[in-house]
Amino acid sequence: MNELSQSKARTLPERLRPARRTVRTAAFALTDGLTIIIATVIALALIARLPGESISAADASIVLGIALIANLLPISISSVNDIEWKRANVWDLVVLSRTILLGLVISTVAIFAVNPADWGFVTFVQFALTHVFLLATGLAISRIGIRIATEWQMRTKSRSRGRVLIVGAGDAGAQIARAMTEEVGAGYEGVGFVDDDHRKRGRLVHGIRVQGTRAEIPALVTKYRVDEIWIAMPSVPGEIIKQTVSLGRDAGISEIKVVPGFSTLVSGVVRLEDIRDVQIEELLGRDPVRVDTAQVREFLNDKTILVTGGAGSIGSELCRQVSRFDPKLVIVLDQDETGVFNTERAIRHEFGGDVKVQPVVADVRDFVEVNEVFQRYEPQVVFHAAAYKHVPLMEEHPDRAAKTNIMGTRTVARLAQMWNAEKFVMVSTDKAVNPTSVMGATKRAAELLVSDVGKTGDVNFVSVRFGNVLGSRGSVVPVFKEQIARGGPVTVTDPEMRRYFMTIPEAVLLVLQAGAMGENGQVFVLDMGEPVKIVDLARQLIMLSGFEPDKDIPIVFTGIRPGEKMFEDILSAEEGTVATSHDRIFISRTGDSATSAEIARGLKDLSKAIESGDKKAVVAALRELVPTFRPELNTQPVRKSGLKDASTDDMKSVPSN
Repeated sequence: MNELSQSKARTLPERLRPARRTVRTAAFALTDGLTIIIATVIALALIARLPGESISAADASIVLGIALIANLLPISISSVNDIEWKRANVWDLVVLSRTILLGLVISTVAIFAVNPADWGFVTFVQFALTHVFLLATGLAISRIGIRIATEWQMRTKSRSRGRVLIVGAGDAGAQIARAMTEEVGAGYEGVGFVDDDHRKRGRLVHGIRVQGTRAEIPALVTKYRVDEIWIAMPSVPGEIIKQTVSLGRDAGISEIKVVPGFSTLVSGVVRLEDIRDVQIEELLGRDPVRVDTAQVREFLNDKTILVTGGAGSIGSELCRQVSRFDPKLVIVLDQDETGVFNTERAIRHEFGGDVKVQPVVADVRDFVEVNEVFQRYEPQVVFHAAAYKHVPLMEEHPDRAAKTNIMGTRTVARLAQMWNAEKFVMVSTDKAVNPTSVMGATKRAAELLVSDVGKTGDVNFVSVRFGNVLGSRGSVVPVFKEQIARGGPVTVTDPEMRRYFMTIPEAVLLVLQAGAMGENGQVFVLDMGEPVKIVDLARQLIMLSGFEPDKDIPIVFTGIRPGEKMFEDILSAEEGTVATSHDRIFISRTGDSATSAEIARGLKDLSKAIESGDKKAVVAALRELVPTFRPELNTQPVRKSGLKDASTDDMKSVPSN
């Protein structure tokens, strides 16, 4: 199909929409007219059978005409015919009732005023009550019957996909129950709710009864022959999700799904298609992130936002989350053209025409390319997420790490200042704290650089540090999944290796919050919660895949690699922190700040080392620029193994810039 044909195919439904609406309105008018005629004729016939009462054909025609005009007029000028009756709710019924009542009042008053049959008061009241009852019932059935007929038809045709027990009878659970009634073709049957609020026991939520508490899940699974458990509690602490998953597994249920947190739902409305399998993030027991949406909206609304590294996992999620707050324009910049295309397409698919997106293929290390972007679009807020973040790989290529992470940052920061942006937010890492790796040292140098650039001009420059991100490029999770799919073994560097973890959406939400509240020169650190043993993460993932660790899938330890630490420092270990108004965001007291002259001299020496291609000289220049950099501490012996190793330091976004 050529482009013209595709365009025609896409626009055909739009051209037919007015015609369909006309047909729909005419069909309703015909149905309503017949309903009014039948109700009026029956009411007249009943009155005519009363002793001493009669009505001529002419008088009956007058009453019928008044009833038709008086009842059809309110319906035709109201929004009743625009209601999608297959998905009618309480408010729709209120609109219908109000319209019918208005028509009945008009017709009753008009008939009483004309009174062609010269009825007495008692006779007229009998007619009016009979007429009102028949007419209201008929008009309501003609509408609500559409929904009943549609649901019956879909239920008879749909294939049963499972009996579902819903955990959580709050707003999310209610939306799931409603979606089950509206999307009956999906084939799911809700057999009950469980909720720890004892006051809800026995209540009906959209036709599904609250059967008990979470503790009763095993008994309810047996009693109601449950096939799947859906956890509809997007705002509860992560530990509750973890406990619920365990209860379901103990009851023999393998299909356990969750409603994602409202931060990942664009509309805030839960649909059946939003239900997904339990992910490893849910089993870490992390509490959901809450942000001051009003403050973030004020920060981003109706502004041009530039995201460097926009094709990476962190950068692309930044673009998505920024789009929720109605920006004027989102610029997705990366040198990975496929990633830029995919990010743009994902945003357009999710937000439609509500968000304007501008894809840009450019290299942050190229001053001319990035300058063209600033000159053309004049971004007001810059999120700098472009960086190399693969720890062991950057040990082998310190020149590339320095050129991208430091010199690239300098390019974007200087241009943000040159073009008078309002705020520059750099995404940093916990590995910048007391760095032992090249990657960590380059990110600490970038923090120093950003703070130094902010000493002049009106642009607010801030940095935000966080730890390992589950699901990002290079994450340990996809490697573990690949190893599990092959039947194992799953490889872990050391049984005592621990890391702080955060999911991509919560990390990005906190970056947005920190950016909104940040003042010039500040380095924010995010509360990462409690550290997690990598081996425990591997075991959880094996169980999540339906296997038993060490029995079905073995775990093999391969040894620490260059650049890795056994334990990551707490983000603020070297300096201490100051609390902010957000309980998950702190301000770092940077202890290794340098003067502008020292930073300029260090950057000059680093540039020479990069140009020379001498990797040892690059590392030496990094040590001068970052006094806390201790590369000698990353030389732990590595136990050799022929097995592919899953890095524990790779769990960060790796945009191609």
